[in-house]
Amino acid sequence: MTEFASRSDDGATGDPAARGRPRVLITGACRGIGHACAKAFAAEGAELILATTKHHVSGEGALAGVGRLAGTWVLPPTLTAQYHFLPDGAVRPYVGAGINYTIFYNTKATGALNSAIGKTKVGLSDSVGWAGQAGIDIDVTKKIFVNLDAKYIRIRTHATLTTGTLVNRERVHLDPLVLGVGIGTRF
Repeated sequence: MTEFASRSDDGATGDPAARGRPRVLITGACRGIGHACAKAFAAEGAELILATTKHHVSGEGALAGVGRLAGTWVLPPTLTAQYHFLPDGAVRPYVGAGINYTIFYNTKATGALNSAIGKTKVGLSDSVGWAGQAGIDIDVTKKIFVNLDAKYIRIRTHATLTTGTLVNRERVHLDPLVLGVGIGTRF
């Protein structure tokens, strides 16, 4: 987790008094382009969360017995604006709201699906939705803090299964509640 305070009125950065200022969280991107993005978003008063994870798709109805139908990688960048209730306190609760754009990539049918219905190509469409969050930052030292955070992200996609000339398309509602615990630092 990387956090940058935005510039104070006198142009200085890294001032402990700027603790309650906007922050940028870029998970797994603390150098290079991720570092530059974190600084840019902090200067604009926004939070950006970037992380990618692998997920599995399971079927219902006639496909419930197959188990896992596909595997996919998901990148759900989520940009939120936050309001901190006690920006200068050692304990800083906040709420936020924003937008999410979810990208599904490297989606592949499992061997179980291919065995059950024949060689199948699986695709998931990208998604745009809203996000809401609530959390708290708790100072450990003047520069180190612990963050507890909950986010609801609305993710709606279409799953397309193509087996030979047969095409099945279903709307999928994911809508995860993402819980996070992190350690952050101020520069």
